Amino acid sequence: LENDKDRRMIKWQVILHQRRFQALVVTLMFGIIYYHKVSSSSYSKSSLKGSSSYEQVLPLEARGAVIGETELFYMLPKKKTVGILVFFHGCNHAGQDMFRLPEDRIVAQRALDRGLAVLSPTSINRKSGCWSKRDIETIQSERVFEQWLQKVNLGPELPRMGMGASSGGNILFMAHNAFSFRSIVSYIMASGFSQFDWERRSEINPLPSVGYVHMPKDSKRAEKIPALVAQLEEENIPTQTWEVLPHALTSEVCQQRIPELHGRCGAIIRYIQDNYEDLLDKDGNVLEPYTSEKWESLFVKSKLDPDNFEKTKQRAEKAGKGSLIGVQFSGHSWLWAALVEEIAVSYGKHEMTAEHAESVLDFLMKNAGIEI
Repeated sequence: LENDKDRRMIKWQVILHQRRFQALVVTLMFGIIYYHKVSSSSYSKSSLKGSSSYEQVLPLEARGAVIGETELFYMLPKKKTVGILVFFHGCNHAGQDMFRLPEDRIVAQRALDRGLAVLSPTSINRKSGCWSKRDIETIQSERVFEQWLQKVNLGPELPRMGMGASSGGNILFMAHNAFSFRSIVSYIMASGFSQFDWERRSEINPLPSVGYVHMPKDSKRAEKIPALVAQLEEENIPTQTWEVLPHALTSEVCQQRIPELHGRCGAIIRYIQDNYEDLLDKDGNVLEPYTSEKWESLFVKSKLDPDNFEKTKQRAEKAGKGSLIGVQFSGHSWLWAALVEEIAVSYGKHEMTAEHAESVLDFLMKNAGIEI
């Protein structure tokens, strides 16, 4: 009898464990299904413990266009336009990422709130997603920016500012002449002006003010920033730097940055901590970069790409350039890409971030001659 009792107890424990697991899977899937139904540019204020306080910004509905060889995505402010912010994405990204990914869209929304039009072109190379000299030459020769200004009825006299991440942070130093930038901020990239730029600099052809947002954990790049800043200061070019440190990936941070999960972040974070403790510890510290195969395994098991995603990919391919259909450069859903970005930012080594967004925009606008 005692053995029967023990067996029954073990049986019920197994059933209870299975039901808990099933409930967790349902919770995860509900959040994913909700994400694929939600698309809005509304946001509300919220606080973020352990990091900066940002609005919750859902994916933004940008407009797409193709001018010559260049694909563009853009949004105009609801208030009077006082300037133009041009964003250059990093490798493995595209122009629409500025308005879709969680960190990027926070910056875009902040800029729009200040009266800035936000323009985000896509690099020509769709294998690597990186920028090259060819992109800038094409934009110049095809007068892409000038044609876009006419298309959206903006005057050429509006101050222009540049922002870019990684490869995009590097191309800023080639693009500043083509766009006549008054100020630029390079994210997670230690680049500077060419010798040719320094030599042709003059009162009628000044160099833009330069800011750097970097992550000390990315020591390869971060250690080069002081020398670049020193050169700018020696030449009396306004400059500023911002550091971004790793932070815990908690359910609060997840919900703050990815509100389209509709309150399901807690279940996701607990699932990772309980089953992938070598990726995320109990304090929320990310232990391996998003490039780890273990993260991809987790994403696959969590079905972050919906069951009908192949049809979505076919629709996106058919729609072609300028489409906002839900497929990111990686070939995965935007929810997949959003979690990848938040993992990378929390790890704090090499990723676009919304940290210091207000201060960065202050720098750009002030040095572009825009009252803030």
